[in-house]
Amino acid sequence: MNQPIDIEQLCAERGLRITEQRRIIA
Repeated sequence: MNQPIDIEQLCAERGLRITEQRRIIA
């Protein structure tokens, strides 16, 4: 079963989390 909504949400959450961590580290 493919759920683009789940994948998109996970990607968006991961991307936001990575951006936040990178910003804090930078």
